Amino acid sequence: MKKKTILERWHCEEFVESVRPFIEAISAGHAVIRDADFAGLEVGPFAVIKELERSSLYGSHLENVNLSYANIHNLSNSILSRVNFSKATLERCSMFS
Repeated sequence: MKKKTILERWHCEEFVESVRPFIEAISAGHAVIRDADFAGLEVGPFAVIKELERSSLYGSHLENVNLSYANIHNLSNSILSRVNFSKATLERCSMFS
């Protein structure tokens, strides 16, 4: 999938509604997300989805998640397993093992 197509799907109401439970989990904090394609997701001040503008993935548990082309604000203290960050932008994300 091309970058433009990946980013445009977050403007599609049908697609956003299909991932609504995950969006709500991220907004609530400390999300647990498995087996999801979130390529192009924006979490933080520049998020396309209003609920995610003041959110972060801080303290989340992500397993088998595609975050390619994503723009993520604060991923610290998270548990990550098989996460694709290809061409993603990570802001305020400290990674220690």
